[in-house]
Amino acid sequence: MRTFGLLGYPLTHSFSKQYFSDKFQQENIPDAEYLNFSFPDVEEMREKAAELPSLKGFNITIPHKKNILPFLDEQSPAVAAIGACNCVLVKAGKWMGYNTDVEG
Repeated sequence: MRTFGLLGYPLTHSFSKQYFSDKFQQENIPDAEYLNFSFPDVEEMREKAAELPSLKGFNITIPHKKNILPFLDEQSPAVAAIGACNCVLVKAGKWMGYNTDVEG
């Protein structure tokens, strides 16, 4: 199973989990799940990631787009330039931050 998700707090407003769960089903991607990580502190996400080796990446929403920066192992040039990250790729335990609002 590959795990993806959304980090933010609170996430009561978000439709991402339902959207991506439906998308995985429609696209016949049975080995993927999308979870909400509703944590007030990014440190909690680090702890959760350590417990979840299937985590491959996650999107980031308010209030963590800036709070995530100290936790990234690598940053794309866009993240470094604007100081905000909305997407993290998890590879070999390392967090690589991107900003798809800028990069597309």
